[in-house]
Amino acid sequence: MATCDLHLFKHNSAFGNAPAHRLFEWIQAKLKDGVSVPRNLKK
Repeated sequence: MATCDLHLFKHNSAFGNAPAHRLFEWIQAKLKDGVSVPRNLKK
């Protein structure tokens, strides 16, 4: 597995503003229209 995209953010407190599972719900990877199987990182 390799990192394809990196999202940086900063919390207002040392303990964070949201639990990790909620952060993962906000970030979604989707295929572009007309692509059934991704063949490279841009799809």
